[in-house]
Amino acid sequence: MRNLLAFIILLIWLALGSWYYTCKVKQLCYTTQTVQTVSPPIKVEEPKEEKVEILDPENLKKAYQSVFTAEDDLQFRKSQEEITYTDKLGNSLDEIADFLKKHPQTQLTITGYYTNNEENSSSFENLGIARAEKIKTLLKVKGEQLIASAEEKPDMFDENGLARGDEVIDFKYSEAYNELNETDVKSAFKALFKLQKNAVFYRNGKEINITPEMENPIRDIVFYLNRNKDQGLKISVDYERSEDSELKDQNIGLLRSYNFKQKLVRKDIDPGRLVISSKPKTKVFDETNRSLPASIQFNFIFPDKSDEDKLAEIMLERDLERALSQHTALNDQDKENLQAQARSESGTTENGAATSNGEQPNQLDIFFHFGSDQMKPSNDLPIYVQRLKEFLRKHPNMDVLITGHTCNIGHPDFNYQLGLKRADAAKKVLVKNGINELKLITDSKGLTMPAYENTTRMGRIKNRRVEIDIR
Repeated sequence: MRNLLAFIILLIWLALGSWYYTCKVKQLCYTTQTVQTVSPPIKVEEPKEEKVEILDPENLKKAYQSVFTAEDDLQFRKSQEEITYTDKLGNSLDEIADFLKKHPQTQLTITGYYTNNEENSSSFENLGIARAEKIKTLLKVKGEQLIASAEEKPDMFDENGLARGDEVIDFKYSEAYNELNETDVKSAFKALFKLQKNAVFYRNGKEINITPEMENPIRDIVFYLNRNKDQGLKISVDYERSEDSELKDQNIGLLRSYNFKQKLVRKDIDPGRLVISSKPKTKVFDETNRSLPASIQFNFIFPDKSDEDKLAEIMLERDLERALSQHTALNDQDKENLQAQARSESGTTENGAATSNGEQPNQLDIFFHFGSDQMKPSNDLPIYVQRLKEFLRKHPNMDVLITGHTCNIGHPDFNYQLGLKRADAAKKVLVKNGINELKLITDSKGLTMPAYENTTRMGRIKNRRVEIDIR
C-alpha cells in the first residue's frame, strides 16, 4: 500500500514536470487568448505660441527717423513713375531694411501718391502703385513684410510739375506691433522730432524756453498722450560737469529736465507720465554758449509687452472705453445751459444765427447726444464686463477709475460736472451688469485733457469720452 502511494505521487510529479516543461518553458501548449491591437500613439503637435515682438523704444525712434529722412529725399515728376533721390535715401532705406529684418513681425506699408489727371504709362493700375513698387525694389526685405498701396490726391505738383517730400511716398510701419499704429504714432514721432530740433538752452541756464516753433509739436504730443494713457514721455537733457547749477549735489541737466516737465504739465500732460533724466557730456555748447543739436532727447515710453497681466489690463481698458463711450442724451436743463454757453463761446445769437466766425448752431446738436446719465452702451459691452469681473476676481486688490471728459465749449465748471455725469453714467451701466459698486470710482477732467483738436467738429466729438483705468 505504501509503495502504491509513492508510485502515484511519482506519476503526479512527472505529469506536472512534463506540463511545466512543455507549456511554460517551451510554450508549446495551445491556449485561447484575446489579442489586443495597440495603435501607436498619435503625435499631436501643439501650435507654436507666437512670441510677442519686443521693440526697444530707441530702435523704434531711429526707425521713424529713417522713414522721415527717406520721405524728405524723394521726388518725382508728373505722369512719371521713376523716382529721383540722393545717396541719403539709400542710407535711410538700408536702415529701414535692417530694422525690418530684426523685427520680422513688423510690416511696412508703402503708399504712393498720384493725381487723377496724370497719364499712366506704367504696367500698374495707377502711378501710385507703380511708385510704391519702385521703392519696394530698393528695399532688400522679405516680400511679405512690404505692402504697396496707393492714394489719390487732388493736387501735389508745383508749377514745374514736380512733387517732393512726403507728398511723394508715405511709409508706415504696420499693425504687427500695436504701438506702431495706435492713434497714428507716426504723427506723434514727427512732432517729437520737431520738438527735439527746436528745443534749446544756454550754458548755466536752467530753463528750456518754449518757442513758437515748439507750440504745435507740444500740442500734438499732448493729444497723443491723452489718447494713449498707457504710454509716457521720457525727457533727457545733456549738461557739462563744469556748469553751475547753484544747488549742492544737483546737476543742471536734471534741473532743465524738471523745469521743462513742469511746462508740459501746464500744457495738460499728466505729470505721472513724464520721466526725466540727464546725461553728462564733454561738449554740449557751441561758441555762443547755445546748446548743440540733439542736446535734448525725447522718446515715448510704451507698456512692457512681456508683462501679460499688464497687457490684458490695457486691452480690457480700451475695450471698455470703446463700449462705454457711446452717445448719451442731455436732460432739458443741461441742454438749455449748454446752448446758452455755447452761443457765447461760438458767437451765435439768441435765435441761432451764426455770427462773424461762421460756426452754425446746428453743429451743437452733436453735443446733445453726449454727457448725461442716459447712456447707450454698445451691444458687446456684456462681453467686456464679464472679462472685467474675471480680472477683478483674479486681482482682488485692484479697482476701476472711471473718468469723464468733455470738449472745450462751455464754462469749465459746467464741463467738469458734465464729465462727472458721464463717468457716473458709465458706473451705473457697469453696476447694472454685475460689477461691485465698491470697486468703481468716478472722476472728471472736464475740458482740461483734450485728446484731439477742439477747433474741429470731429475733434470735439472725440473729446467727449470716458476713460477706464484699472489700478
